Amino acid sequence: MLERRAKDESGTTDRRRDPDLQRSVLDQVRSPRFVACDTMNFWIAGKREAVRETLREVDILLINDEEARQLAGETNTVRAARKILGWGPSSLVVKRGEYGAALYSNHSHFAVPAYPLLDPVDPTGAGDSFAGGFVGHLARTGRTDEKAFRQALITGSSGVGPITHFDPTPFETKFAAEVKGFDAVALFGRKDARRMDRFAQFAVAAAGQALADAHLSVTPENAPRIGCIFGSGSHVLGHHCALLCLGHGLLCPQLITVGRLVTTADWRR
Repeated sequence: MLERRAKDESGTTDRRRDPDLQRSVLDQVRSPRFVACDTMNFWIAGKREAVRETLREVDILLINDEEARQLAGETNTVRAARKILGWGPSSLVVKRGEYGAALYSNHSHFAVPAYPLLDPVDPTGAGDSFAGGFVGHLARTGRTDEKAFRQALITGSSGVGPITHFDPTPFETKFAAEVKGFDAVALFGRKDARRMDRFAQFAVAAAGQALADAHLSVTPENAPRIGCIFGSGSHVLGHHCALLCLGHGLLCPQLITVGRLVTTADWRR
């Protein structure tokens, strides 16, 4: 959650949300140092003027080439970029699918190619993974200058690689945007880490990072108003697959209950 009077933020990113809601969130942040925004064709078509109004408060916008042309009402991406930059953002990142990505500003242009493939695949979430890598690089380095943007463009483009978390041989897709260097045991201890699904580990760890980035302290007074809420069917599906492949002997007897208990326990820490 975001407190109404939250302390100064080092960065804020809103994606695929109603532009009016995006501005409402920004109104609750005091003096943000850097604001990155993502939108999509649905909001451009339905609330184009609201999107433009939101862009007045944004430092950098990340959208794909079709969305850029749709938003600007131009058939040429370069012309579209120039028009969008005139509405507020100082920089614009245009995702170009199999052709890579491009960074535009009022005084420069920088592009990175994609790795050439005979059969390129653009799965759902690819653009979000790119945006996460881009903004994550800026957050890690603490820099928002032109050089940092260019490096972030490369970092975001290289966030996907071969799957290493399991053997992908039986599957057609063999690459993914895996989280690197995540040590659940170090964060939660061996016992709790084993009792939590990986998505739950990510959710709780991300909630902790969000609190730290927002400089919010959990105290006995505000603890009842702070929590981490997430939902997924992967816990049930994982046990179902184990039942089919390995038999009932290796199933956890607590099943869904253990996920709820661990979630509640970590929420109250």
